[in-house]
Amino acid sequence: MPAKVPNTTCFLPILNTKKETSIRRKLEKKTNRTIDFLCALRLTMSVPRSITMLEGQVEVTKSMLADEIERVSTMRPAFVKPYGASNPDAPHRTWMAFFSEIPRIGFRVFDESGVTRNFKKKQQIEFCKRCNGHHNIRICLRAPSCGNYGSTIHSQDMLELSAEQTDEVNETPDSYQTPEANAEDSKIAPFTTSTGVEMA
Repeated sequence: MPAKVPNTTCFLPILNTKKETSIRRKLEKKTNRTIDFLCALRLTMSVPRSITMLEGQVEVTKSMLADEIERVSTMRPAFVKPYGASNPDAPHRTWMAFFSEIPRIGFRVFDESGVTRNFKKKQQIEFCKRCNGHHNIRICLRAPSCGNYGSTIHSQDMLELSAEQTDEVNETPDSYQTPEANAEDSKIAPFTTSTGVEMA
């Protein structure tokens, strides 16, 4: 059974004008009607795959875990689900519990699980094209490196070579100027045009 949300104003943006406050009221009514809205608080915990009871070894289920969390933290989670892919042979499994209100953290379930922690998404590692490293690309202080070889010296040589090539392109080469043709040097025989002018 999903939990009811007591107050949703903390999740809405700060709105100041009359129009914006009316939008806020509409959003509050809508979120109070939709019961499945949850806090952004998520706890992860490492829970044993099975526990020993009077009946013997019993595998931990969602309802058992929710009951145990309620017993230990005095607050029942809205829902509980396994987190990530787990090895079937592993003795523990990671679970994620979602709450509608903020519970206390640091409790243990079944007296042998890991300590509960706030769930934080991992930031993606950025790839820096300048130095070919994995770090924040906005503050790259490393020397530039070659994309093919990874050498920092090679990239310096390539930068100098490309600078020299651009300088050569910007200059006007002498090869575009045509030399004067000399009739004596060339093997082409002179001929006369229809106007009577002799050309070499």
